[in-house]
Amino acid sequence: MSRVPDVFWEFKDNLVYTECDAEYPTLYFMFDKRWLEVDPKEYLAPADNFGNTCLLFVLPVNLPMNILGMPLLVDYYSIHDPQTGTIGFAPHNASNKANISSGPIPPKE
Repeated sequence: MSRVPDVFWEFKDNLVYTECDAEYPTLYFMFDKRWLEVDPKEYLAPADNFGNTCLLFVLPVNLPMNILGMPLLVDYYSIHDPQTGTIGFAPHNASNKANISSGPIPPKE
């Protein structure tokens, strides 16, 4: 939340509540030297009927690992290979996501 200054947020009942109408950044996660993007509309969801308060789907955990879920999978095909312990990603044909690239954080087109 430090990347979004002057935005109200609250950690309550193991959830993070925040404003819906703030300018949130696109998040990037690197897997095997390739970047996957997560847009704000994918990691925020309305928490009330008025669209004022949203739930943030990126939660702090007190574990030696992070749990990644639906926000990361939106607009990607994902292929899970339990024999090799790998996951593959590719944007589907109706996705607005850029092709998965390696190197520095991809620019938003």
